[in-house]
Amino acid sequence: MMFTGDPISAEEAREAGLTNQVVPQGEVLAAAEKLAAKLVRQPGAALGLLKKLVDIGGELPLKEGLRMEKKYLDAAFQTEDIREGVEAFIEKRTPSFKNK
Repeated sequence: MMFTGDPISAEEAREAGLTNQVVPQGEVLAAAEKLAAKLVRQPGAALGLLKKLVDIGGELPLKEGLRMEKKYLDAAFQTEDIREGVEAFIEKRTPSFKNK
């Protein structure tokens, strides 16, 4: 793809791992809102750490990237939300994250 510059279909992009979802024309906004609703239920602090790790991790050598991953995982496990997530799992209920 990179060398030819040939356009690809949305389905080909999904199959190549360039995107994770293909929706019919006209349904993009609804699909984005559904994804946003799912993300907003996740622990914001952990998502923030994950985003930072993804942003910097791709530029690091593997050994340093793994060290950063451990550091960020340790930080995630210090949040209030991790305790809420574990308690909710044990109690078989939906967690109520506070992004702390």
